[in-house]
Amino acid sequence: MNKLLPSIIFSIATLNTFAQWNPNPAIDNVICSQPQDQQDARITSDSKGGAIITWVDFRNDANSLVADIYAQRVNKNGVNMWTNNGQTVCNDNADQTAPVLTADGVGGTIITWQDWRSGNRDIYAQRIDSSGNVLWTSNGVGVAIKNSHQQGPRIISDGAQGAVIVWEDSINGNWDIFAQRVNASGVNQWTTGGVAVCTSANSQVNPKIVADGTGAVYIVWQDKRNGSDYDVYCQKLNSSGAVQWTANGVAVNTATNSQINPKMVMDNSGAVIIAWQHFNTGAGYDVYAQRLNAAGALQWNVNGIQVCALNGNQSAIDMTAEDITDGAIISWKDGRNTNVNIYCQKITTSGSLSWTANGVMVSNASRNQINPNIIGDGNGGGIICWQDSLAGIWDVYSQHISSLGAVVWASGGVAVGIAADNQTGPKNVSDGTGGSIFTFQDKRSGDFDIYAYKIEGDTTTGIEQLAELKNNISVFPNPFAETTTVYMPEGKHNLRLFDLTGREVLTVLNISNSSYVIEKRNLASGTYLLTVNSENNQYSKLIIIH
Repeated sequence: MNKLLPSIIFSIATLNTFAQWNPNPAIDNVICSQPQDQQDARITSDSKGGAIITWVDFRNDANSLVADIYAQRVNKNGVNMWTNNGQTVCNDNADQTAPVLTADGVGGTIITWQDWRSGNRDIYAQRIDSSGNVLWTSNGVGVAIKNSHQQGPRIISDGAQGAVIVWEDSINGNWDIFAQRVNASGVNQWTTGGVAVCTSANSQVNPKIVADGTGAVYIVWQDKRNGSDYDVYCQKLNSSGAVQWTANGVAVNTATNSQINPKMVMDNSGAVIIAWQHFNTGAGYDVYAQRLNAAGALQWNVNGIQVCALNGNQSAIDMTAEDITDGAIISWKDGRNTNVNIYCQKITTSGSLSWTANGVMVSNASRNQINPNIIGDGNGGGIICWQDSLAGIWDVYSQHISSLGAVVWASGGVAVGIAADNQTGPKNVSDGTGGSIFTFQDKRSGDFDIYAYKIEGDTTTGIEQLAELKNNISVFPNPFAETTTVYMPEGKHNLRLFDLTGREVLTVLNISNSSYVIEKRNLASGTYLLTVNSENNQYSKLIIIH
């Protein structure tokens, strides 16, 4: 037997632990790189330490006018599990946009979007299991199909492998708020066309939804029933779709001037915490918050708690209560300084602000930071990502905030996506072990593609992954179909590739570059052992060719 076979067999035995996440934020992991643009990526957990990502995709229209919806699951080790470049969610000839998704609780996802196939915008949905199989009617089931426009869907799991979807609906002439529950088989459970959540005068828009774990859901929106500016209202529906509070919702804030962009989370006491932007004449938008108990009663000051009220706009709010034992963390972009920066604040269930007055600065980098997204870190703190213009183009950075409001990682944040051209629209989700998986749209190839990146839960500085790259070898992508790149420490290296019989199928000597591209060419699909020898070290990796 060839002496290399024990090493190959050992590598095969440990295949499940072979990580595929590329630690270099200038490379990242490709989720989809088809021609034309892929945009508007959204992400949710796959309930197994990985993530499911959905996006708007123009691959089927050379003019980039008609979009479809695709999705991909990337497992905890960074391996794309579904069809290369994504599973088709909907590729009807009409335009499909604005996809959002939720985990189904068993490794799959339910995705909803707005759809023009009937000549006006309707709401459709689709379920995909953990293996990438489409479970409902091809191109989706109709959630709301009417002779009017429905748009802006939001979705939350119903806890029974189905989902509750909320949207803006123009059936009555103005925008109202409607909702529908879809069971695990894709069958609508409530009134045909959806339950009317709010049909007050004038427009109600921008709904958000959370679930309490017992089948009930809470829906918040901005509401112009007063005829002059927006206020914030909220409603609760039980598992049967019956309204639980005052008809057309409980007033959360009706102060003078507009209240917009509400966000909402469940706290760990069965109540909801809502944050929004309040327009302060002469000073721009400020951040306020309110708490409602399960009966719809306001728990804090009548018009909420002032979270941040400084000159310059505080906007683009995001929130998390994930693993927060007492309250929620609110993040926002902030114009108090010369540049726009990212700030955050923790508010307790009693309405107390726990951290520095007017918020903790997440990044002090020069130039602007926008579009924050925050998740819990599993220990009472948060992991925030954003778009950062430090390099003169948009990149993606992240920062870890402890439960005490301390900035944990490097000043200015840790790079997530810093390839050529722009990386925008970042979103992140917990990996379940204190780390974070990120997704964003990336223009390094000339049009937008979808990429992902991971920071491990035991990363305390945010740069250990790059240190591993400098002192070892990395192969990406792996598995691969056409080419893969081997990244090596500095110095001269000899590279060899062996098949499962121990036969040497590729030899490259005296490589002085820090990377080398392996092409499939005449190599058969299968598993190979790669060895890289330097002057003082030998490295080995298992690689797979499709």
